[in-house]
Amino acid sequence: MDRRTALRTVVASLLGGWLFQRTCWGDTPEWLNPEVLKASLHTATPEEEGFIAYVVGLVKAGRLPPEILQSAYLWAKRKPKYKFQYFKRAIIHLAAARGIRL
Repeated sequence: MDRRTALRTVVASLLGGWLFQRTCWGDTPEWLNPEVLKASLHTATPEEEGFIAYVVGLVKAGRLPPEILQSAYLWAKRKPKYKFQYFKRAIIHLAAARGIRL
């Protein structure tokens, strides 16, 4: 294999990997992925998981601003314990401050 062929192979595999990653994972930020939210907020019950799915659905439908979800998630993620409870209270409080009832 000469240099040119080796270089083409390396570039093609890097480009292929990059395209595969973009199509599989997309541009979804971690705070908008329900599975990442459930894992990082340590949900323990189906009700907690349902709340996360409900809130993410509201954001995707455009009924809840994504800034509320993002700020509540980033704030609750820093807490040492009871992360989901902090997240839920923050979502409810921030939405109520904007006149959105959950």
